[in-house]
Amino acid sequence: MTIALDEGTGPEEPAWTGFVLLVVPVEGLELAADGLVQAVRDRVAADVVLADTVRVAGGPAIGTAGYEETSAVANALVRAALVNRREAFAPRVVFGCVLVGQEPERAEQLAAELSQSQELSALPLHCYGVGASSPAGTVTEVTARIVVMMDSVERWPDAVIDERRLLSLLRPSPADPPIVPPTVAPLATGGGKAGEDPEPRSRWRGLLARGRRANPTPAQALDRLARTTNAAALAYLVLVTDGQLPERRVRDRQARLAVELDGALARLRVDWEGDGLAPVETALFTAGRTLVRHGPLRPAGQLSRVRLPKVKPEYVDLVRCVNGIGNAHQRDLNSLTSRGVEVPATVVVLISTCAPLADSESVEWLRVLGDRCRVVWILVGVDPELMSDEFTEAGVLVLDDHSDIAHEFTERISGQVE
Repeated sequence: MTIALDEGTGPEEPAWTGFVLLVVPVEGLELAADGLVQAVRDRVAADVVLADTVRVAGGPAIGTAGYEETSAVANALVRAALVNRREAFAPRVVFGCVLVGQEPERAEQLAAELSQSQELSALPLHCYGVGASSPAGTVTEVTARIVVMMDSVERWPDAVIDERRLLSLLRPSPADPPIVPPTVAPLATGGGKAGEDPEPRSRWRGLLARGRRANPTPAQALDRLARTTNAAALAYLVLVTDGQLPERRVRDRQARLAVELDGALARLRVDWEGDGLAPVETALFTAGRTLVRHGPLRPAGQLSRVRLPKVKPEYVDLVRCVNGIGNAHQRDLNSLTSRGVEVPATVVVLISTCAPLADSESVEWLRVLGDRCRVVWILVGVDPELMSDEFTEAGVLVLDDHSDIAHEFTERISGQVE
């Protein structure tokens, strides 16, 4: 589930271009393909220019450019451009494919054969072959092809595929179920066989269009923010639980509290060195073994309890989650700064149904995060005596839940967010 957002009506957003890069291992590759794909994703996420516009996916391992292999690659490319089969990654897409092989000559040959295959003839495709070296060197080689793709857009404008063309390329692969438009019963006066959609592609396009309006991409959210203000404070709401599912009343209270705090943040403004006061933008996360972000930045006050994500009952890896929050904050800072938006303050609010162990590494990471953000830990359904004093000593503001916690929260952080 995602956060609900009512964007209202207005002029249509200008179409922007996203880039899909499929990393395809050549049979015999000694590097772990999954690790390579993840490393490329991490490199892209850390780059302020690439993070908002590039989508990296892993493709099937191939040894030849036969029908089954090329069909699987084509299907993987198109799937990578869709989100949950109902939402396009971007209004316009450029596709790229990098074949990584132990022998560079073989990878380059397969890349040439793929780009000339009949199965991929309808898909304008940047296809490259690279040889594997060290893990870091291979990641650099693959990532460099993204820049080449971006630079070639003006020279090869036909490689940019809009939504209509993208949907016409949907096809099944031997290993995966086909992506097909949903079917509806025909109208009483309509033609066609029972159960068929007279205009399946146009209906599918409508679903994609509605999905984009309801769920803006990170780039669209940042562009919207840059158009409306020169400065914004950031608030990260993080839902935390432990290895056991809390009682229903505790889970409900955690959800209500997230909505209450979001509403309280909407009424705040932050002083900054420019003219006027900056509004607050919020982002929602859930923390367990990993940190999961649910949607881009949105104006505070638009969080709906109905659309809140479920928090998995799994033990919290506090080091990984705090580190993830720091990385997300840095990416947001880079993206906003590049768009001319200043960030005068950031608050991280951990709404938790557990009191974590205060091991030295976790406390140190919280201390580091506290040097950049105001960190608040709110306990829901937990005895505050269980919370170690080491967190407070590390600069974390620990609060116990009560009926007027939203007011206390805003009062306690008023030194930074006013």
